[in-house]
Amino acid sequence: MNEEYEDDCNPTPPTYAEVCSRIRGLVATLWRAQLEMHLQAGLTPREVVQERFDQLQTSIKDRQLSDKLSKAESKLHGLPLGGWSESQVFETMWRFEALVVLLWATGHFEEMPTWLETVDGQTVMAKARLVDTNDVAETDASLRGENEIERIRNAAEFWHWRCRTEMMRRNGVPAPPGDSYAGTVGRALEHAVKDGIVSDTVDGDVAVNGVAYANLPQDQWANLASISIERHYASSWLAGYAPNNDWDQTPTDT
Repeated sequence: MNEEYEDDCNPTPPTYAEVCSRIRGLVATLWRAQLEMHLQAGLTPREVVQERFDQLQTSIKDRQLSDKLSKAESKLHGLPLGGWSESQVFETMWRFEALVVLLWATGHFEEMPTWLETVDGQTVMAKARLVDTNDVAETDASLRGENEIERIRNAAEFWHWRCRTEMMRRNGVPAPPGDSYAGTVGRALEHAVKDGIVSDTVDGDVAVNGVAYANLPQDQWANLASISIERHYASSWLAGYAPNNDWDQTPTDT
């Protein structure tokens, strides 16, 4: 796994208040993504979606959320209702898993949820609402410790690395000369077990409910990949690896 980007920068982790602002920006963007999804899938009458869209726009204005959006998010919000592509909706909806990490860092999840399943969106949004109703002054609150955050970031990096390695294997990319995917995974897995990142193994690979990672069905593997990518993204931002704390520029090298 590649750690060059860590060595080449001076991490500057965001403050508790900055993380809360990022949570609020993500929540607004996820609400918009859900409206676009309902419109595309025909799940809700357009007039109802339009009404909820207008309510969201009012909320963003009244609560001054525009400055809490990243540049990429601002561009999405600037599109007219129904203007998002299916890929934009799909990719944004996975940000629920990034939000999970931020909520964990602010203490709204006692433990980091399992890496093997998505977290229910309603549960995530309910916890995110506590960020807005918390009476504790953000300047007096604190994030989890840097060591805790780095531990989670290391775990996310491993799961992301395992997903990318598997993607290469499934796409027919040859293993490095003189090596094999089984050998590469086996060596990384040894360190992951030692570091407490992985507890269950089978056939020299990570065990997912008793099944070797390499043998997972495509849809299940794709879900695990998306979980790891989003959590790696958010934990790297929390650890301070994004240049100038720019969410959109967060690196996820493995």
